[in-house]
Amino acid sequence: MDNHFSNGGKKISWVQLSFLLCIIVLTVCIFITLSDAGKLLSTSAHTIGIPLLAVGAVTMIIAAVKKSTLKGRMWLSADGAATAVLSVVLILSGFKQVDALPFYFGVWEIAIGIFKLAESRRLKREKVSSEGFLYIGIAEIISSTALLLRPVDSLIGYNIAVVITLAIQMSAYALRYYLYPAMTEE
Repeated sequence: MDNHFSNGGKKISWVQLSFLLCIIVLTVCIFITLSDAGKLLSTSAHTIGIPLLAVGAVTMIIAAVKKSTLKGRMWLSADGAATAVLSVVLILSGFKQVDALPFYFGVWEIAIGIFKLAESRRLKREKVSSEGFLYIGIAEIISSTALLLRPVDSLIGYNIAVVITLAIQMSAYALRYYLYPAMTEE
């Protein structure tokens, strides 16, 4: 079975297409988050929980299918699992109190920031350019620490705090898309 799609002279794998899908879904989540001045998030967090569950599932599926050929696979799987857990929390809770959103997103982002730092170390050992994951991990940890501080949330607003979190996560998927050929042993 051919593992690539043709884009002119450049081959794009189904994994790269999956990463692009994750970027699109996270972009949709950003637009949902920015709509309706926060009322949407406080009344129906499942609106972004369901797409985030899809992102987590796609990420875990890629890690499972590519377990023997993808470098840094376990950290990709951990990232997907953490995203799936956050999405289930969003779906089940509904967040009647919007004040809790930055806390949950902050804890999630700290976890995935640590995963990115570990992924960066692992890929460096595998001789894959991994500085991007190092910088993304640091950005996630710094921004998530800010999310956990009440004055920062009040200053920038809950929706903007969540948008920043999702945008940083999008950059990780963009980096994975770009680095995928170097991350695979095919």
